[in-house]
Amino acid sequence: MVSKGDAAFGQKDYETAKGSYTNALGIKPTAEEVKSKIKNIDSILQKIAEDKKKEEDLKLALAAKEKAYADAIAKADKSFTAENYSDAKTSYSDALTIKPNDVYSTGRIAKIEEIIADKSKLQQTEAEFLAMVSKGDASFEQKNYEAAKGSYSNALGMRPNAEEVKTKIKNIDSILQKIAEDKKKEEVRLLALSEANEKAYTETIAKGKKQIDQKTYSDARVTFQQAKKLKPAELLPDEMIAKVDALIADNERELASARLKEEAYQKSIKEAQGNSFMEAMAKADKAFSENDFNTAKTGYQTAIAINGTDPIAKQKLGQTEAKLGELAKLTQAYNTAINAANKFVGDKQYKEAKEKYQEALQYLPDSDYPKRQVEKLDALLSQAATELQKEEAYASKVKEAESLLSAKDYISARSTFVQASEIKPSEPLPVNRIKEIDKLLADLALEEANKKASESGYLESIKRADEAFAAKEYTSARLSYSGALSVKPNEQYPKDQIAKIDGLLKELAAAEEKAKLLVLEETQRQAKEKAIKEQYDQAISEADKAFAAKLYPAAKTSYSNALSILPNEKYPKDQISKIDGLIASEEKNRVAVVTKEEVIAPAPKVNVPVYNAVETEKATVTRAQSYKAVNTYEEAISKADDSFGIKDYTVARFYYYKAMDLKSKEEYPKNQIELIRKLVDAELSSVDRSGYQQAITQADDAFKIQNYTVAKFFYNKAIGIKSWEKYPKDRVQEILALTNSLLSEREEKEYHDLIAKGDEAYAVKDISVARFYYNKAIAIKKDETYPRIKIKDIQKLIDQDTQDGRKLEYNKLIELADEALKSESFSIARFNYNKALNLKPEEKYPKDQLKLIKEKLDKQKK
Repeated sequence: MVSKGDAAFGQKDYETAKGSYTNALGIKPTAEEVKSKIKNIDSILQKIAEDKKKEEDLKLALAAKEKAYADAIAKADKSFTAENYSDAKTSYSDALTIKPNDVYSTGRIAKIEEIIADKSKLQQTEAEFLAMVSKGDASFEQKNYEAAKGSYSNALGMRPNAEEVKTKIKNIDSILQKIAEDKKKEEVRLLALSEANEKAYTETIAKGKKQIDQKTYSDARVTFQQAKKLKPAELLPDEMIAKVDALIADNERELASARLKEEAYQKSIKEAQGNSFMEAMAKADKAFSENDFNTAKTGYQTAIAINGTDPIAKQKLGQTEAKLGELAKLTQAYNTAINAANKFVGDKQYKEAKEKYQEALQYLPDSDYPKRQVEKLDALLSQAATELQKEEAYASKVKEAESLLSAKDYISARSTFVQASEIKPSEPLPVNRIKEIDKLLADLALEEANKKASESGYLESIKRADEAFAAKEYTSARLSYSGALSVKPNEQYPKDQIAKIDGLLKELAAAEEKAKLLVLEETQRQAKEKAIKEQYDQAISEADKAFAAKLYPAAKTSYSNALSILPNEKYPKDQISKIDGLIASEEKNRVAVVTKEEVIAPAPKVNVPVYNAVETEKATVTRAQSYKAVNTYEEAISKADDSFGIKDYTVARFYYYKAMDLKSKEEYPKNQIELIRKLVDAELSSVDRSGYQQAITQADDAFKIQNYTVAKFFYNKAIGIKSWEKYPKDRVQEILALTNSLLSEREEKEYHDLIAKGDEAYAVKDISVARFYYNKAIAIKKDETYPRIKIKDIQKLIDQDTQDGRKLEYNKLIELADEALKSESFSIARFNYNKALNLKPEEKYPKDQLKLIKEKLDKQKK
């Protein structure tokens, strides 16, 4: 029977083998070997059952995952096609949580972000365009045509196809051209008038001289007086009049005749003045009747200039000036109303703006601008009313849907939320509620399916358990009863059966368990001692190597590590004492030979960032070109140990990596890097730690299937979280080599040298030099991500420094303000609170304190 069982076991027919062994045990109940074989088969059968269940569960999970992924992609694609990008991005992100390496979802999300960015930019450009057109309209209304044309041209630069703006510019060009033509005509008129006057003067002088020659002295005198009126500043007419008077004195008769002619001439002048006066009054009266008061005023002033004694002209001039004063007041009131209306428009208070434009029309009813603005506002108010109706319909649907959701009418609630979302697609509430309802419905369906599956699984498990119990296969029976109990924890029957089995197995298992426990404890003790000894030996080995190389700080650290593993060991204690003596001796010798200048010179603060805010680009280049990197293992270890000792892990890690590159077989720098990793990870947030690990996992997965584009993306993402880690950087270089993305050998070496120098300068926080080298590296590899990440890290250092400085200044101002407030120096307190608020406008405390000061001052006034 045992042989039959062995044969079946050899063919992996475990059930038949178990049956044969059980029959053999019935023949010889004390056969321990057979019992052991049955127990082994039970374990194998249990493992097979578990593996089968895991495989089934995995298939179900994979099927559910594929369905969830397909549903998410379908939903996302639908939203994307409908240009509902927010929902589409959410659904693609859901798909990515199911399949993190999905290139399609990643590409779609990138495309959505690009579309949203373009839309935002377009909306901003549109707002700037409208603002510029409005500015142009305002300048045009004020007849500031050059400024208006400048604003319209700027608007046209934002939207080159805006025909309305082109028309406005064309209109302004026509106006400016007409103004220029009118100006030119006036200049031509004045020039012609001047030339005509010069010609008349010359001709008049010539005529007068001719009349002297003809001895018609009276005529000559009149002619020279006419020349004097043409050019009052000229002396010649006066000289010629004096000459004529002298000639007339010799001829009294001729003089009398000349006087008569002069009187006639004066009379003609008075008649001409009377005509001019009447003409000026007629023009002024006409302008006054047409409400053109500025032209009327000019006309009346011209009339008074001709006849300053006329009372009617003076009276009408007074009436005109009164009208102009009244018009000025109306214009001022008009402008005040227009300015207020424009401000209301800017604040989107359209009803108040319309009232102000209508008020302006009461002052100047013929003005076109407020009429046009009222028409625009009527359209906006109509639109606002439509929006209000839409808002009310949306609120009603949301309220109805929430009520249905509270009543657990999920299908109706979902439909109503969909209707609400159709009214206002940008509102997140309906979308979120639909997601919640979908999850609730899915959970209910899953719960029902699980319930059915549980019942079937429970009955199947009880059947198997009962059969095994009847065949006295207690281990297998107990396992099946436990399986049934996991499905229905409140059922009493499997509990009772398990209790029976436990009672039957307890006596047999007790002795065997005790023996196993003793063996296990001994094995664990020996393994623990071996592991501790191996750790101790490794630490001592590293320490001895460092000691032999005279790297005493590193050796002391490793001996201390060994002592922390086995505190009672004498050897590491003796070595530490020996190292302390050697370091003290070296220090003593160094101090003995140091020069006075060396003692006085301060040590460089390598852990302080070198911002050099006032350093010129030339100075940075000079320092960068003379920058010397560490190039020996011993120097790198020394710098790393010094930084590790002061807990500057960033610098320490950099130089341990450099030492590892110089001597790859040395264990000490590797161990120190691992120790720093644990220390730094302990300070990182769980989000950063998990984010880094997830990015590495996704990158490695993509790398395995040769999807190098995705792999490179996630390795760079990992670098963005932990820029100091070497592994993702090496992987990126490997990808570049595999995809033939590397440059020539010379350029590649130059790029790596620049990155190495940049990394070392960044490690010691000489950020000016680091940025210099990273920018040079970008010039060689324009598409490379790593130097750009490091430049962003540099900017973060600078921003943090600025933020810290602002925070210190803010706290100081608040402290000064608080002290002033305590002593009731309200002006000083208010001044400092306002300065603090300028630094941090979002802070609530200074606002509350300013309000408190106002209340105190108001009480004092009462």
